[in-house]
Amino acid sequence: MIDREKVISRLQILRTLCAVNPDYGMGLDVDYCGKAVKWLDDALALLKAQEPRVLALDEIHHGMAVWLEDVDKADVILAIGGSSAGGAKCFITENDTSIAPLSAEYGIRWRAWTQEPTDEQREATPWN
Repeated sequence: MIDREKVISRLQILRTLCAVNPDYGMGLDVDYCGKAVKWLDDALALLKAQEPRVLALDEIHHGMAVWLEDVDKADVILAIGGSSAGGAKCFITENDTSIAPLSAEYGIRWRAWTQEPTDEQREATPWN
């Protein structure tokens, strides 16, 4: 599997080299390297947008796939749902179990991620 962090790091190095030395020893003209820097910036933005992040409660909508985290559970779980009912958000887990955590406890007791976070990302992201 490709390590996104390594790809981001290498693209950032290449972008810096292109920005500092436009022909980077490749015999390319400055205009082309200016475009290459823009392309690298776009690629980096796309890769960084795919990094797991905690959603705001109002970003969670019906039919959305999320990774749910509970403050006192060791694992995150994949779930689909996000509709609101009775002050809760309703989800179906990958094990076909329905859960409905209270919206008022979002960021305190539970939270939803855009992608599956690593343990390090979970620990580094403060609860609100």
